[in-house]
Amino acid sequence: EANAGAAKTTTLALRMAESWQRGTAPDAFLALVHTDTACLALHAALRKIGVPAAVRQRMRIATFEQFCTQLLADPGARAVPVPVLATPEQLRPHVWQAVQQVESSNALDGRWQGALQLPSQGDSGFVEEFLAVAARLKGTLADERLREGGDGPRATPAYAEALGVDFTLWCVFLASERLRRGALADEVLFRGPHDATYDLARALHQGAAPADYARWPLQVRSLCVDEMHDMNQATFTVLAALLNSTFSLFCGVGDRDQVLFGRSGADARFLQDAVQDATGRAVLRLPLTPSHRFG
Repeated sequence: EANAGAAKTTTLALRMAESWQRGTAPDAFLALVHTDTACLALHAALRKIGVPAAVRQRMRIATFEQFCTQLLADPGARAVPVPVLATPEQLRPHVWQAVQQVESSNALDGRWQGALQLPSQGDSGFVEEFLAVAARLKGTLADERLREGGDGPRATPAYAEALGVDFTLWCVFLASERLRRGALADEVLFRGPHDATYDLARALHQGAAPADYARWPLQVRSLCVDEMHDMNQATFTVLAALLNSTFSLFCGVGDRDQVLFGRSGADARFLQDAVQDATGRAVLRLPLTPSHRFG
């Protein structure tokens, strides 16, 4: 745990290099981060401290989203990748399709006629607000965690209130997820940003096991995470499953004052006792106190 400029990423690279020099094969490393920029930074840190290129290239360094996408991919040679809609512009038509589905279903039963406040077609503010709410719901696994106690009705104002979400936005979220995951909810038709992480975390939360995934990295011996302060419930669910799989060393670094992705549920609490609570293993905390960034 350390502040900005305290060489967290370099320290993580040094820890990886130490494990390699002590005999851990490069193929047995897995380092997870949150952004492509952080991937490049960790590669650069390994290069800076002198880890040979041939070794660096065999160490697996990926974002959580890249890692989850690879795990969820059908291992069959002819499998077609799930389309990724990476921008609000690409997602907008699907949001309006979900709005239309909510409007149609409400017209049929009319139970929540007074509670729903559907937007007019083309309202860009609504789309922006919806995408922000959807990111938070997925990042926090809010629906999945609330449903742990039972299988009661979800499309109700009371359920939306328990989630802390506007009822209209919640109904559109339910409709959009039905559209995204297909009629049987097991054939994903497309993914938005971080949806692979959400889909894997959701499955793990509902009881899926690492053995259910042909690409699960059971041979990891050194598991590292940079920017732990930007973990949310979804990424931590994936990390906890990895921590409880086969590995010998875990090292994570972060700064509780640098949370950048609060919009999607990032919370510095995952940098505190969450690892110990999830694994039952003692965690050694190592603060880096000097900062090299400001002189």
